Amino acid sequence: MSRLIFILFLFFPIATLGVQDISSDAFSFMLEPFLGYNKQSTTGSGTEEGEAKNLLFGTRLGGQFVGVQTGIDYRVATGNYFTTQGQRKYEYSQTAFGVFLGYATPFLLRPYFILQLSTKASIIPNNTVRTLRGKGRLFGLSLFLSVCSLNLEYLSTEWNSIEEGGATRTLSDTDSKGVNFSVSWPFNF
Repeated sequence: MSRLIFILFLFFPIATLGVQDISSDAFSFMLEPFLGYNKQSTTGSGTEEGEAKNLLFGTRLGGQFVGVQTGIDYRVATGNYFTTQGQRKYEYSQTAFGVFLGYATPFLLRPYFILQLSTKASIIPNNTVRTLRGKGRLFGLSLFLSVCSLNLEYLSTEWNSIEEGGATRTLSDTDSKGVNFSVSWPFNF
């Protein structure tokens, strides 16, 4: 039993190195890389309806003052797109750039909102590239652990245009909705 207590006392300072001090009144810079899983469905006219399942990675860079966090968010998702008609599988990648606003509560939770100013998705069927462009919103909740954070996000993207073979068309009523689950490592400086 004494060995277990000794190991815990040894491990605790190492485990708390990544913990952010959310009670501090001082301004701090924030860097938060993340890695996770993205699953979303696309519906509407102008493109094949389907579901994307992707590996998600990116980072948030910004500042924090009295628990309020704000900054920029950049993310990349890469994986596959499965159509609902014909059950075809295409290569898929998506990038998004936006701004975020969050609040780190004293209860080790952080609700946050991300406004994606630019979102671009590429679907690659038969060596041609279909590029969708749009804007989106994410609502998230983070649970802070000793070294990392667990993040759950609901996303909604409205696609404005699609480009294929050099021709661009405007899309109406085409959107994607889904969820992201990720692990992040928040650092404050």
